[in-house]
Amino acid sequence: MRDALNTPEKGAEKKMPFFRGQRAGVSMSHYIIRGGNRLTGTLAIHGAKNSALPILAAAAVCGDSMIHNCPHLTDISVAMEILRHLGCQVERQGDAIVTTRASGGASQTG
Repeated sequence: MRDALNTPEKGAEKKMPFFRGQRAGVSMSHYIIRGGNRLTGTLAIHGAKNSALPILAAAAVCGDSMIHNCPHLTDISVAMEILRHLGCQVERQGDAIVTTRASGGASQTG
C-alpha cells in the first residue's frame, strides 16, 4: 500500500510551500512594503549576551571601561562576579556596566 502523504501520485509535480508573491524555490531575503507612506521612527535594539560576555572579559585586561546597552541577565551577573574575583571593580549603572581594574588584582602580571 502506498503512503498517500509521502508519495506523490504518478505524474504529479512536487509543490513547495511559499508566500504570496514569492517564487517557488527562492528564499525570502527582503521585505517589500507597499503603501505610499514613508516609514519613520526609532527602534531600541536590546543588548546581546553573546557579544557582551567577551567584551566584559576584555574589559578585565584593558583597564577602565564602560559598556553600554548590556542586558540584565544571570550570565552577565555571573561574569561581573568573576571579574570581581579577578580584582576588578564592577558596577552596573542602568543598562551600562563600568569596570575598573584594581591595583594588585589577578589581572596584573608580576
